[in-house]
Amino acid sequence: MEENKIIKDIRILTEDFIPSRIVHRESQLSTLRDCLKPAMENKSTRNVFMHGSPGTGKTCISSYLISELKENADISTAYVNCWKNSTRFNVLYKIVSDLGFNLSVHRKGTPLDELLYIMENKLSEKPCIIILDELDRIENDRVIYDLLSFPQISIIMIANTETAMYNFDTRIRSRLSSSENIQFPSYSNSDIVDILKDRAEWGLFPNVIKDSQVEKIAEMSGGDARSAIGVLRNISEHADNKGLSKIPEKLMEKPVIISKLKDMQNLNENQKTICSILERKNKISPSELYQNYLVACEECSIKPVTERRLRTFVEELISSGIISSEGNTKSRVYFLN
Repeated sequence: MEENKIIKDIRILTEDFIPSRIVHRESQLSTLRDCLKPAMENKSTRNVFMHGSPGTGKTCISSYLISELKENADISTAYVNCWKNSTRFNVLYKIVSDLGFNLSVHRKGTPLDELLYIMENKLSEKPCIIILDELDRIENDRVIYDLLSFPQISIIMIANTETAMYNFDTRIRSRLSSSENIQFPSYSNSDIVDILKDRAEWGLFPNVIKDSQVEKIAEMSGGDARSAIGVLRNISEHADNKGLSKIPEKLMEKPVIISKLKDMQNLNENQKTICSILERKNKISPSELYQNYLVACEECSIKPVTERRLRTFVEELISSGIISSEGNTKSRVYFLN
């Protein structure tokens, strides 16, 4: 297999990667760090509400500081993406699983009361920090009340809008009224350039992308760092797959970048899962894709769709130019463009 000439470390170009340093979020970083300081003395931390447009660093900063805190304090943590786990049951199940508590029965047969019983009896006195990401997607605010009933638990809530909690029960909003409110404005073009250069320095080989190309991605990103990093990864993978040693200018055309940004922002969870599988498998048959999809859904707590419905999502991805297929019905395979 030919060695990569563009990508040195693909992990650094993923949205889940936690960088070794955070740029252009000094104020937010300092405020959140102050909120988490009590854990250093084995005390519960403040509840925090972080809000801002997608791709403004909310999840990255919270993950960064939790990782930093775990190196210096004895805490327990859990992360819940409320888009993937939107019901009261699924939120609690994900928390119980992240905390490492053994469940006596399979997920489908686990009653909600048992999850609360497990938390009540197995939570230690040490601080426990729960990150609820995509808070605006939560279906039942009662789960917030569940968590606030445990004195050792504090919550970092992450949402795209400041109004995410407006429809919560008044008793819950009252208990959250003392939460630290941290706003995340959109990044400027120069901010995005710095973020991309940082990722390129560690994730790509030297001199494979020009400063002008990085600036063009930033200009088209609209202040969304997540999408900008995704475009950098996409064009880098495309160049690598072609055996190139530099990012070609044709990939930097404005319609191409805008299309990739739009594609990434509009994909639903099932389509993102399909793309993630194809990133790992390169080329895959329809039946293999579905089997891998079922495994991925189980791992990510996503409710799977039928094989027929998945084919519809695949056809939409083909129509949008994100993936392609080759071969006839019996030998057909799918792959990322």
